Amino acid sequence: AEVPEPATPRAVDWVLVLDAVSDPGNLGALIRSAAAAAVDAVVCVGSCADPFSPKALRSAMGATFRQPVLSLDTWTQADSLLRDTWELPLRAADLAPNSVPYDELGDWSRAALVVGAEV
Repeated sequence: AEVPEPATPRAVDWVLVLDAVSDPGNLGALIRSAAAAAVDAVVCVGSCADPFSPKALRSAMGATFRQPVLSLDTWTQADSLLRDTWELPLRAADLAPNSVPYDELGDWSRAALVVGAEV
């Protein structure tokens, strides 16, 4: 069955952005965690697993249907939505030695947190 794309929310404060998360079980767990954290939307970018696949839906335990889960093909589309439409600052999860700790980034009341693929 074909699942319709959810409506894009007009205004959001907190978004989880998933970049090429390829394992459906991990994707579902992240969607479930986003729902528990009251995230306004989840945006899957690039080669993410299908959030509506059986394994992802099982892992999400229904959370996929409690919040918007959007799939975008490119970072150009994501950038337009996140920065231009929603006007959110981007924050990336990064373990690089020169990265800034999250608690030093200032205001987190409105943000898009980007989490990358499994390695």
